[in-house]
Amino acid sequence: MMSPMHGARAARRMAVAACALALAHAAPAEAKKKDKYYYEVHDVSLAKGIPDAISTAVAKQLAERIAANPTLLAQLEGAPDAEKAPKKFKRYLKRKHLRAFKVNVEVTAYSHEIEPMPAPRKGRYLTVSIDLHAFGETIPDRVMAFTGNGSATVKLEIGRKLRQRDSEAANHDAIEMAIDKALAESITKLRKGPKAKK
Repeated sequence: MMSPMHGARAARRMAVAACALALAHAAPAEAKKKDKYYYEVHDVSLAKGIPDAISTAVAKQLAERIAANPTLLAQLEGAPDAEKAPKKFKRYLKRKHLRAFKVNVEVTAYSHEIEPMPAPRKGRYLTVSIDLHAFGETIPDRVMAFTGNGSATVKLEIGRKLRQRDSEAANHDAIEMAIDKALAESITKLRKGPKAKK
């Protein structure tokens, strides 16, 4: 018959073993949560009819939102040239535990509308809506790695006259929210990894 002392030791060993097993299974998922990704802004395209100025605004905001995201890197320090020395670049990424991607964005829809306020108010509303689609290719191999979608609508109360700063503020906020959504979706997909084939 097992003594109480011996039984307690066995129980502790089993508990330690169980914890070790749990940590072993949890480690890959935890590691993925801490992974860093380098996002390089490559191209911004517009669907037909969308003003060219939106492309510039999206490219600028995309670079800023990448730099502001704690999971993403906007630049790599001391990295070899990915095109001239792809093998060295891959070794650099492996050593730093990084993954690198070229990010492209397509703005699929954009609207900028003004409507009157309900009577008896005499002001107006400015409503800006934007939909965009982001996709990333691995560096340096240019293999499709992820997609991400984002959309946002911003409604501002303006006076009788539309000022340029009103449009700029509405565009800025709508683009920022849409990009943040697309980036968040892309990171989630990278962490999950590719779907297993049946």
